[in-house]
Amino acid sequence: MFLAKFPEKADYLCQFDVAIVCCQRKITQTNFLASLSVSGYYLILEEYIAAAFEYSIDNE
Repeated sequence: MFLAKFPEKADYLCQFDVAIVCCQRKITQTNFLASLSVSGYYLILEEYIAAAFEYSIDNE
């Protein structure tokens, strides 16, 4: 979808980051290191992997 909107960027290097997120029902107030409260749930960042895999036009 991104490349359909910006086809001029098709030759750019591409990097994919991965975020592992845990979802817990909000029962009590808890202090998490990195969390977001949405519709009665906590979304908790468990692990973040920058540049988990990369793709460039040279990989073909």
